[in-house]
Amino acid sequence: MKRSSFQRYSLKTRVTLFTLVMILLSIWSLTFYADRMLRQDIQHLLGTQQLATVSLMATEVNDELSSRQQALERVATQITPAMLRHPEPLQRKLESLVVLQGLFSGGVYVTGREGRALASVPVSQGMTGVNYADRDYISETLQQERPTVGRPTIGRRLKVPIVGMATPIRDPQGEVIGVLAGVINLNVPNFLDRIDLNSRHLPGNYFLVATQQRMIVASNDKSRLMEVLPAAQANPKLDRFIRGYEGTEVLVNPHGVEVLASVRHIPVAGWYAAVTLPTQEAFAPIRRLEHNMLVASVLLTLLVGGLSWWMVRRQLAPLQTTAKMLAQLADPQQPLHPLPEGRADEIGLLIGGFNRLLNELSRRQSGLQESEERYRNLTERSPDPIVVYQGETIIYANPVTVKMLGVESAEDVVGQPFVAFVHPDDRARVTETVLQGAPLGESTPLSEVRVLKADGSTMDMEIHRTSIRFDGQPAGYVAIRDISERKHVEAALRESEALYRTAFSTSPDALTITRLPDGKYLEVNEGFTRMFGWSRDEVIGKTPAELGIWHDPADRLALLQAVNDKGHCEHFETRFNCKDGNTITVLVSTNAITLNGTPCILSVTHDISARKAALKQIQQLAFSDPLTGLPNRRFFMDRMRQALAASTRHGQYGALLFVDLDDFK
Repeated sequence: MKRSSFQRYSLKTRVTLFTLVMILLSIWSLTFYADRMLRQDIQHLLGTQQLATVSLMATEVNDELSSRQQALERVATQITPAMLRHPEPLQRKLESLVVLQGLFSGGVYVTGREGRALASVPVSQGMTGVNYADRDYISETLQQERPTVGRPTIGRRLKVPIVGMATPIRDPQGEVIGVLAGVINLNVPNFLDRIDLNSRHLPGNYFLVATQQRMIVASNDKSRLMEVLPAAQANPKLDRFIRGYEGTEVLVNPHGVEVLASVRHIPVAGWYAAVTLPTQEAFAPIRRLEHNMLVASVLLTLLVGGLSWWMVRRQLAPLQTTAKMLAQLADPQQPLHPLPEGRADEIGLLIGGFNRLLNELSRRQSGLQESEERYRNLTERSPDPIVVYQGETIIYANPVTVKMLGVESAEDVVGQPFVAFVHPDDRARVTETVLQGAPLGESTPLSEVRVLKADGSTMDMEIHRTSIRFDGQPAGYVAIRDISERKHVEAALRESEALYRTAFSTSPDALTITRLPDGKYLEVNEGFTRMFGWSRDEVIGKTPAELGIWHDPADRLALLQAVNDKGHCEHFETRFNCKDGNTITVLVSTNAITLNGTPCILSVTHDISARKAALKQIQQLAFSDPLTGLPNRRFFMDRMRQALAASTRHGQYGALLFVDLDDFK
């Protein structure tokens, strides 16, 4: 029943119908539960009985096959290699084994390694001389050198269904030299017929199945003898039995009938015995119980339905009166006023709750109007452009948006597609990320777009969308922020970084950036590699100590101390070691910087080795003779002034010794 149709009925009708439905649901739920429990109990009981029956049957068949296998093995030990070479004694030996012939209704024969029958009984069947190497019980016995039970097949001489059993014949050294085989004729009375005789007083069908061949060997239903079962995966539960499972299952047999099947395996032959009972017969008592419960449920439903109708009608009479009064209050011309509370029961509580709800709704309506007014004022006075759209069409734009776009009024924006004010190259991205529908309250990440003004110029903007409800319908609230100035700053910053990187990489001096805590090199320029000989890859990530670049490590400590104290150090003279072992004199200037939150040092190293050497040479030329290297008059006069000054300062006398060397120069 559709909800709209159901709502047309009165409350007492609906309560009565609901009560009837609940009773029906309860009864049928109980019926379903009882049916399920009874099915499980009956299945367990019948399964236990069937399993006990099939276990006895499987044990009997296994014992019969084992006794025949053992008989073959005993006779095989009596056959000597000489008998295989001379078939006449072998034939007489087989004819003397009357008991063995009685065990195998289809005959007994002996073959050599090649599989050809050398002797057989009864002679009338003409098995001697026939090659049986293609029979599975002969070939498997020769290959695996162990007793084998073959699959059911049609006898080559008998032309009827048979089952073959074989055991190897060994020489004194244990080598297999032949096979002793016995054949059970399934078309004449044999031990398998006892299954049918023992099962006539029990319900269901009984089967012996060869698992490897998926073939029925014996059954009380003779029409299914030698029937081949469905291929693997056609019936998973049947496959489970064939793979070795023993127990009881409900399955659909190859004839399409659902049965309760119990299985026990017969180890000696690789078969299994099965007992099946159709579920229609097994669960017949449950169906009779279901019919009786249906009749009882119908009678009980009619009785409870009548009582429910009378009770509900009596109790809901005051509620009907209240409903009429509420219908009158729905008239817009009627003022809202509290309803009279006439009873102290649930209906009276309902009316009192309704009266309190009227008061609360009035209070909330006033608060909602105030909230909407505040929201509109905030939106109208916002310094940022704000747009609201539904679908892809703009339905509201605040005054800042009108000014930003350069239009005359909001009417020039409202009703236009949102993407009409977006640069064509950005429209696809905006449609995909901003204009797509989203759950209420969900926001999109900040997105940069280019906005088209009325005059065709563009501005770089950052927009943020939030899903809202506008006039009761889903809408998108878009806040827009002008980021043109920020984009200019970012462009200037990128240019500054490019200039810095160019200056860093092209400087003839050695420029390095190292971490302050551990001194590891973060960056070096080409001037560093030319000055010291190490490549950039050899330096990055290494410390000065690992490179051994400082000639005097104490100078590095002094430099770091100066940086820690003042934040920089200029023209610090020290000596550095190069990769080739040479030592150079340099001036180092450093500044403390921060990269990605890590304190670092920017160092500029200028090689002054050549300048130091030039100064030394100038001093040498100024105070010594360029030819002999001996001190000259300038050096004499400098030392003379120093000696006179020292004598005057300390009040001491001095002496001058003059030596004249003839022809010295």
